[in-house]
Amino acid sequence: MTKPRLLVDARCLQHPDFARRGIGYHLATMLASPRARDFSVALLFDPDLPAPAPDLAALGDAATLTAYAASRAGGVFLQPAPFSLPPGRIARALRSPHLRSIAVVYDFIPLDRSELYLTTPRSRRAYAAGLAALRRYDRFLPISRATESRLHALIPRSIGCSDVTGVAMRDGLIRAAAPPGFGDRAGVVVVAGDDPRKNPEVAVRAGFGVTLTFVGLHDPAMRARLAALHQQHGGAPGALVFMPPLSDAALAETYASARLVIAPSRAEGFSMPVIEAMAQATPVLASDEPAHAELIGTEDRFFPDDADTLHCKAAALLTEPAAWQAARTRQSGRWTDFTESAVAARFWAPIRAMAALRAPAILRRAVPRIAFLSPLPPALSGCADHSEALLTSLGTTPDVTVFSDTVNPVVPPGVAFGGRADAMVMRSNRYDAIVAVLGNSHFHATETRLLLDYGAAAILHDARLAGFYRGTFGAARALGVAAAERGQEVSTSELDAWMRDEPSMPLRFLDEVAAAATPLIVHAAETARFLAVRHDSAARFLPFAPYRLLDRASLTGSGRIAARARLGIPADTALIASFGHVHPGKDPGRMIDAFALVARARPCRFALLGSGDPTLVGALRAQAQAGGIAPAALVLDASPVPEAIYRDYLTAADAAVQLRRAPPGSISGALADAIAAGLPCVAAATLVAAFDPPAYVTPVADEADPAVIAAAISAALDAGSNAIPSQRDAFLDRRSMARYAATLLDAVLQ
Repeated sequence: MTKPRLLVDARCLQHPDFARRGIGYHLATMLASPRARDFSVALLFDPDLPAPAPDLAALGDAATLTAYAASRAGGVFLQPAPFSLPPGRIARALRSPHLRSIAVVYDFIPLDRSELYLTTPRSRRAYAAGLAALRRYDRFLPISRATESRLHALIPRSIGCSDVTGVAMRDGLIRAAAPPGFGDRAGVVVVAGDDPRKNPEVAVRAGFGVTLTFVGLHDPAMRARLAALHQQHGGAPGALVFMPPLSDAALAETYASARLVIAPSRAEGFSMPVIEAMAQATPVLASDEPAHAELIGTEDRFFPDDADTLHCKAAALLTEPAAWQAARTRQSGRWTDFTESAVAARFWAPIRAMAALRAPAILRRAVPRIAFLSPLPPALSGCADHSEALLTSLGTTPDVTVFSDTVNPVVPPGVAFGGRADAMVMRSNRYDAIVAVLGNSHFHATETRLLLDYGAAAILHDARLAGFYRGTFGAARALGVAAAERGQEVSTSELDAWMRDEPSMPLRFLDEVAAAATPLIVHAAETARFLAVRHDSAARFLPFAPYRLLDRASLTGSGRIAARARLGIPADTALIASFGHVHPGKDPGRMIDAFALVARARPCRFALLGSGDPTLVGALRAQAQAGGIAPAALVLDASPVPEAIYRDYLTAADAAVQLRRAPPGSISGALADAIAAGLPCVAAATLVAAFDPPAYVTPVADEADPAVIAAAISAALDAGSNAIPSQRDAFLDRRSMARYAATLLDAVLQ
């Protein structure tokens, strides 16, 4: 039988302030309970927080770093600490129609004592956000009746939807042997803390005349103030003791050796010191506040500022064995309600009941809603052009809103434009799916940041993101990602060397996006295999769809003649073109040398169609001229090529050459353009392997000699093109954007 699924916001197990105490301990104790084994537990962590300790990470059956993936499956969402960490990261889980939600509620002390805790605009905003999020939960687990009462006052809809659980005492604080008697004990233990509401001063002012030992008080300034107060009230210098942090065994011994424990706090959600002392059969006097009133009777309570009453009650317990024994008897059985097993029973029962209910009514919209995050034209990015074609193909079948940083973007008809994407988009439950488009350039900064923070489906256009990390996130972030992937430190000099010669780079920089994306969609089977091995995750392989399609009639006959005429290409001259941005990674120098060899055998024009660094462009022109290529026979410019001229070259060319030294799995939009235009192509073997292209694409080794490249170009020119139209049509049919869009839609809506 399949176990019900439980998604837990486990960030408190990462935070150093919470992981081993308070909320972190409570969650860990409940997850370690045998009752947790009735569920399939997924722990939601935050990549920006420290990694959880291995024993805490092992409390779940699985882990996830974003709420996006986790919110798409059914089950119960458990929030163990609604006010301790920002609710934005878990917003989609809280708003998911697939999940029922339940929150542990400790107290509302910061709200009720805002003059102590909410003293800045930022703290007030943070608490208000937590309280607003708390109102969205379906059920609540307050830790005391006092907290439940305050919960009902603040959130009336919680009435009838709450279950008081208490908090579990650690097993190590339960006595294992007969407790010492009155005569074997001495002194008073005060369990307080550095927080002002803990009120340790009242115990000093009460003046017991015996050793006063403080547990949990570590702030030097607070200790100094108490020492001065103790002296003012006539206390002996050696009668005030401050204990260091204690192990469970040492704390239990401290309780057991004391004649009396005092819990003086002005406000609590629950009081661990009271039940811990009771478990050691040590009488307790506690301040008269609601959480204490649930655990201890009126005769053993005092008003927080009433030092005289505290003195009188303590004096009787410290000096009269009969009174001491009577108090111990009154308090003897209460602690048994707060063992780990007792609290776990109350904790897990309502969660089990929620899981047993019929699944929440999931919105079955006739038209799914999708948020699409991507650069768009006129951004000079192949990814932008691909996204425009994809959105056009999606049409109105889904209700798509595109978000983009591009200024004055080209938005296809039927697609809404939502402006720039932000956290509110990622948290919204308006969308059935969110798709982020990723690439190895600065155009994808917003999409990648939001993906890493909140999760989404993602289309990965590149097999490596080194340039993106270094250029957009900076060297420090790039070095950190590189070190995590490599398993050892990476130096700045190593990173710089890799960036100068990317084929030598042993890393992909894909760890973070692979962890955040659900699903991660890649365009090469090799990239999917790499991610499966590296991350044990199933990336979705979706073959790349060419997006720059020419009218088929224009590729033959009069259309082709007209394009060559516009470009000034004589009928007896072969036009050989390379498409896309001109940069060193495409080995333009080897390409120029190969062109020079081809030009010795036949009249040719050569075109490198894409913008490039002016210095590089100048050097390539000089190299071409030195190799015998006349300036008029080479089209090469540092400026971007207008779209109409780019298309004319696709139409008019006799062959295309695409050299690029790239990691396996790299996709070239320029090669896709040439294939879609039916051009005989000579391309680097790595690029060819990622495409599974038609037969008119000839692979050459990534480091092929110019003579080999020249021979392949000549062979392509001599082979003729009679078979190409049918091969091209078959390729475009199986790689159509309509097919791509339909498969993508299925993948992101699963």
